[in-house]
Amino acid sequence: LCVHQQVCGKVPQHERPCIWPQNREACHAYAAQEMVSWLDEKSWYLRELGLGMESAHEPDQPVSESLLLAVCSGLMCADVNARMAASDGLTSMIQDGRVTEVNLSQTLCWLSGAHWFRLPRLAESLAQVGAVSPLHAAVVAPSLETLLCQAEVEPRNFATALEALEELLNELQRAPSKSLREVLVQFTGSGKGAKRAKKLLALEWGDGVAMNEARQMALAARVARAERWSGTNELQGVSGK
Repeated sequence: LCVHQQVCGKVPQHERPCIWPQNREACHAYAAQEMVSWLDEKSWYLRELGLGMESAHEPDQPVSESLLLAVCSGLMCADVNARMAASDGLTSMIQDGRVTEVNLSQTLCWLSGAHWFRLPRLAESLAQVGAVSPLHAAVVAPSLETLLCQAEVEPRNFATALEALEELLNELQRAPSKSLREVLVQFTGSGKGAKRAKKLLALEWGDGVAMNEARQMALAARVARAERWSGTNELQGVSGK
């Protein structure tokens, strides 16, 4: 299945037999499709969809495009359990360094073009993930900034996202990016979005302690992975002798 089919279409009935735990890509694609199909429904999340999320909690399992699409789609679900599963998955992938602001922002911007895109729910979920640690905030905040600068989203839906971003930037003691400032100055009037934009424009933080802590956490995750992989290679070398 192509990426478009994975997210925007259905998995045809005759292709369902290819979905089993060891066929990870099929599980990811099916999870993404189900997340979107039931996006606005409550109390639908099935434990079986956990098969599509297991890879999110395996630190040495590469993050595929379909897995990140499934997780980001789940962040927009009305069902609390679906959003929780997606949030937990994203939290794990950021923690071990597999998801960075690069691949997260790319996925979010791609999804923003879909007619079913739900920015307010997404922002709420991202705020929860970003609150876990400085590292999570340092990944989520710039991803959200990029989304707001590039997304095909109506400005009227920005209020919740701007509120979430304000919290994250204050946590990081960082001011909005230059690109985002150019977007924020376009907000006028007395609506919620305009008020949030003005608050963000007023932030004048520098590069604070939290950003340094985030960098240290990111480095620690990469060192831990290198040590795991090094140990695995050594064991394979011994067993091969």
